[in-house]
Amino acid sequence: MKGIDFSIKGEKIEANVVTGLDSLQRESDADSMLMFLGDLGQVATLPEPVLMRLKLGEFIKLLASNRRVDAEKFIKEEQQLQQEMQQQQMQSAPQEQPQAPQ
Repeated sequence: MKGIDFSIKGEKIEANVVTGLDSLQRESDADSMLMFLGDLGQVATLPEPVLMRLKLGEFIKLLASNRRVDAEKFIKEEQQLQQEMQQQQMQSAPQEQPQAPQ
């Protein structure tokens, strides 16, 4: 059987096969993230009166913790969320243009 040349413009490429515990850990991390997103989807379907009674930020952090998801890495802090909402409101607000005197 003929060998395969894995070089690109003189650069040799080495394959890195992930097996064993590393592979299982990555798969477990992905599964945990997907389950966490499913949990968030279920929270979004709760009736409004229930959602109003919850401290959603803290509740989301608890869900993330239970699924072994790094909340600080993936969940925005309340301050960042408010800043983004303000920026979005400013961008979507109709901009008044001064009319030229007639």
